[in-house]
Amino acid sequence: MKTIQLKKGIDLYFIKDEKFKTYMASVIFYRPLTRKGASLGSLLSSALKMGNAVCRTNRELNIELEKLYGASLYCSSGKRGEEHNIRVAVEGVCDEFLPSPAFARSLELLFAAAFKGGVDGGFDLDMVEREKTNLIDNIRNQISDKRYYAMMRLEEIMFGGEGCGVNSLGYEEDVEKITAEELYGYYQDILTTSGISIIFTGNFDEAAAEKAARAAVESLPQREASHTLASIKDEVGEVKRVTDHMDVTQGKLAIGMRTGIKPTDESVWAQSVFSAIYGGGPSSKLFNNVRERLSLCYYASSWANDLVGVLNISSGIEFKNFDPAYKEIMAQLQAMKDGSFTDEEMDIAKKEICNSYRSRVDGVESLEYFYTAQILLGRDLTIEKVINKIESVTREQITAVANRVKLDTVYFLTGKEEA
Repeated sequence: MKTIQLKKGIDLYFIKDEKFKTYMASVIFYRPLTRKGASLGSLLSSALKMGNAVCRTNRELNIELEKLYGASLYCSSGKRGEEHNIRVAVEGVCDEFLPSPAFARSLELLFAAAFKGGVDGGFDLDMVEREKTNLIDNIRNQISDKRYYAMMRLEEIMFGGEGCGVNSLGYEEDVEKITAEELYGYYQDILTTSGISIIFTGNFDEAAAEKAARAAVESLPQREASHTLASIKDEVGEVKRVTDHMDVTQGKLAIGMRTGIKPTDESVWAQSVFSAIYGGGPSSKLFNNVRERLSLCYYASSWANDLVGVLNISSGIEFKNFDPAYKEIMAQLQAMKDGSFTDEEMDIAKKEICNSYRSRVDGVESLEYFYTAQILLGRDLTIEKVINKIESVTREQITAVANRVKLDTVYFLTGKEEA
């Protein structure tokens, strides 16, 4: 990955790979995540596709993209740990594979959407109200996926007012209050104070990319900006236990545990292998014991959220199976602490993780996602270097990680009749 500082707080990154016939160019605004910012950011990501200095309407934008042989423009808002990212990206086919050049125009559309959003000095009132309705619908619909909803509630309970616990889509009551003027003011603040990463991935002309990026940010001021890393907690207080009752036919058990491991610690690699052995897939202890051997759940899995130092566990169970399923989940954790896992389990877990990393080089977006994590953490690791670290993890390191895991929160979504 090649890095160029365009201005203080504005950086350009090249992740060049000529095996691709496509490229992706992204503008990522980053800042600490707050509750109000989540709602404003989600609404802004919708508004930026609805009109700018180059294409006054979404229809005009789509027509221009079609002229570029089906290029696509994306706008999104999300979180990585406690950092809030607003991303505008364009993806297209390299000029050498097209009848006529399209790269320069696609970048013009990208940078117009990112840096010149709005029409005539603001956002259209009717458009903002329409997108507010759509966003509120999306927030309400989160409850439809009960597995996702349970994990969202777990984060909310576990992290409280920390950025990690904020719903990245925002909150209905906050969205309702946003005006077109407030949204445009927030956008202007984003443009002048947020850190900015401009990232090119895949097969592209570096000279043309740098020239376009420099021109795009020429009028923007320098800014003090740094990436936001979550404060990793090692100790836990009294275990938080919360049960919600809804009209559901299957219980959702979500468990959060603190690992105390920072994403920049070397033990983060052993943490990945530990989680894979414990609940990472069909060869894991949770799958083979809680689901297959004892038939206590429909599914059970675990994954480590390295950015916040947490191990998450998700399971779908019959209401009556809460106690035995919970006890077996904890028993399998104790087995990991005791080092009761085989060399074969360890080898399978490593292979699964390494194959997952290798697959990331197959797409420009997954490749970008990998390297944006490196940027956030201030690391300079390639995928091959990460694979080497995973393969070198020892049994002793895995057991040491397991013994750092501490129960923090237990959330259970059960039926109304179970109240």
